[in-house]
Amino acid sequence: MTDDDRALLTFEEAHPRDTPTKMKAISQDLRISATRYYQRLQHLMEVPEVIQEFPGLTKRLQRLHARRKKARESRTF
Repeated sequence: MTDDDRALLTFEEAHPRDTPTKMKAISQDLRISATRYYQRLQHLMEVPEVIQEFPGLTKRLQRLHARRKKARESRTF
């Protein structure tokens, strides 16, 4: 895990809800786009070192991911 990864995870712990303020802070504080932020977050929640160091955060992210996946799968077009 890199220092940038750790900074991203610490940022997510401090800002658990998606708000306009969070989106602005992602670009200002981390200097990446919101899309890239969520891509990296998705990847990191599966890394064993991250799971060990941030167990509460990874469990919360995995629950959110599972909930969103279930909602997508239940949609009909």
